[in-house]
Amino acid sequence: MVVWQVDPSGEYTVRSGYRLLQGNRDLNENTVECYNLFYKKLWKLKLPKKTSGGICDLPKSVRGVANLEHGFRDRHFVAVVWDLLNIKWNGEEGRKNFQDWLFGLFYNSSEYTCRQIACTIWILWPERNKWVHDRVFASSLHIVSMISSYVAKLNEIVKKLPVVKVCLERWRPPYETFVKIDFGAAFHVLSSNSCSGIIIREGRSKTIAEKVTVNGNIVSVFAAEALACLQALSLGVDLGFQRVVVEGDSLSVIKKANSSGVDRSAIGAYIQDIRIVRRRFKKCEIVYAPERRIDRLIS
Repeated sequence: MVVWQVDPSGEYTVRSGYRLLQGNRDLNENTVECYNLFYKKLWKLKLPKKTSGGICDLPKSVRGVANLEHGFRDRHFVAVVWDLLNIKWNGEEGRKNFQDWLFGLFYNSSEYTCRQIACTIWILWPERNKWVHDRVFASSLHIVSMISSYVAKLNEIVKKLPVVKVCLERWRPPYETFVKIDFGAAFHVLSSNSCSGIIIREGRSKTIAEKVTVNGNIVSVFAAEALACLQALSLGVDLGFQRVVVEGDSLSVIKKANSSGVDRSAIGAYIQDIRIVRRRFKKCEIVYAPERRIDRLIS
């Protein structure tokens, strides 16, 4: 039995994983909560992937630009845009760096306002590039009109989307001849580290093995989940299992792992390794499980 020494209970949790990743960093629980809430709210907005993905990649895409806050917040005509949209913040928030300022806006705003904020940044991005590279300048009123139109179209699309009721499937034991491997991951944005948690069970409740791994140089939460899946499969191979059911709560990673096409995303290398390792089992199923017992380790 593996004992997690960071927590007095001896069990791995997301809170203790973050604490280990943070080390001596001055990062309080409110900051971590802002980060978590930002990503949760962003994906719940039902924005086009190019919009939500672009906002997540924005700090990396303009890395090295000294006036990131100026271009998206402090510049006069940009400030007028925010003012016309009635999106405001206090002086303390206005002195933060771009990422912390954006996370703070999401933390204190409703879902509708968050959609406005996301669409505003998405539209300001190309307008900024036009100004920097082509010296083409659009007025604040024109940009506000573009944002309002874009938000209105998105709201109409959301209304017309079919409502799908999703039933959370509770943990169930594998078939008699199968071993079940649950995996999960915690990702720390500031240090680019992650914690992978893995539990292997036989039958209804017998725990065969547990493993926690701290990984460095992780670029995103999707990479953290993909690496955890790969490590779960590798652990099953190392222990000599032939028939396994691998469960995780990252739907995008599991869909990619089960597909046969070439994955050209940022986690494509992990997906390729997952497909190679799973061939070493006689039978291997990788399934999506939103509610699993591993939650006690990573929540």
